[in-house]
Amino acid sequence: RLLRPSTPQTITAMKTPEFNEARLLGLFLNPDHYREQIREPFLSDGYVCATETHRLIMIKPTLCKGEYKPNKLHVLETIPPNNIDITVTFAALKRAIESISTEPEFVTIRPAVVCDECGGDGEVEWEYTDSDHCTHHLYYECPICEGTGESIPAVTKPTGRRVPSNEAVIGIYEHSFYAPQILKLCDAMQLLGLDKVQYIASNPNGGNVFELTDGISVVICNCASSKTKVWVSPKYQ
Repeated sequence: RLLRPSTPQTITAMKTPEFNEARLLGLFLNPDHYREQIREPFLSDGYVCATETHRLIMIKPTLCKGEYKPNKLHVLETIPPNNIDITVTFAALKRAIESISTEPEFVTIRPAVVCDECGGDGEVEWEYTDSDHCTHHLYYECPICEGTGESIPAVTKPTGRRVPSNEAVIGIYEHSFYAPQILKLCDAMQLLGLDKVQYIASNPNGGNVFELTDGISVVICNCASSKTKVWVSPKYQ
């Protein structure tokens, strides 16, 4: 078990299939994150972890072939105890994603080059000294990059699939989640060949735990939203 359950539960262990380790961990990373310590997978509290702070995957090291360095993060401190046992199917999640507004997905072929003049801020400071010798400062659009913060824009190409917008929301059981995070859960399920997961820890103020297999769990932060129209396995039907 990943976490100590708060109440006795009987859960059948799910055998972990062979999987592409790098691709699975990569679903949960942001290699450009400002916190260098989470740009790559790491060891924490006895698990191989990958996170971009809003979603997290935890894998038992015995299931991994790669070598990972420990860091000072303690991921288990932020995870609630098990308190529910809800089966969520891949088909239901996919239907929910397909029922909301989507947009074309793009991948970056070449990253953007940051503008040297504004340092990527898109603004520069202008200075003016008036007749009384008082100096005035104003921040305005960078005249070199025209406010984009990039001297050379990124090169992207479409993947051919449509993905939810960053603002789209999907409800599961009793909480709302940003749809792109649920899409990553679906992608992980697809990589592992799973048709269902167990929603085992419900938390209104942070991480919610989905057990994919015995030894692999995904934690997704919920969001506060009054606009949730699409629900999967709703608590109140």
